[in-house]
Amino acid sequence: MHTQGGSAKGQAPWPAGSRPSVAPRAAQRRTGRQPVRSPGGGFTVAQHVAHMVAVTKFWGSLIDAERLEPLPDLADDDGDSFVAEQDLGRIRAVLERTAAAARAASEAHPEGASESPHADADSYLVHMLVHDAHHRGQILLALKTSGHPLPDEEALWAPWRS
Repeated sequence: MHTQGGSAKGQAPWPAGSRPSVAPRAAQRRTGRQPVRSPGGGFTVAQHVAHMVAVTKFWGSLIDAERLEPLPDLADDDGDSFVAEQDLGRIRAVLERTAAAARAASEAHPEGASESPHADADSYLVHMLVHDAHHRGQILLALKTSGHPLPDEEALWAPWRS
């Protein structure tokens, strides 16, 4: 179960009390399709990805704010809705930039930072790896239960091999 986290700027890295029913309707109006979401009314696939980026940025900014805070977000959260980015090209670019910045921050500050709850930069990276694995599993479950084909093995594991 997620607990709400804070950020250096006082904003949560994911929607506090968001109403899951609002964002899907907005996405459906834009695309004409019902967004794929985790069973039980959870995040949409796009919301999972946006959350993964936000959490990586949040915890990474405690180690290297200069490197992580300026990175773009993948969602608009006005307090009433959590609308995630739908453009696959932009999603891919932001994911790649965020991963590179997290690695660079960890290399630049291997000891971590006193503001971070992680013992060191390696602990931060392991936390992000486990967190991303959880959400990747949620995304695959959402796809499978919605009748979408799952990615082939290469597409599934390639991001973790680079």
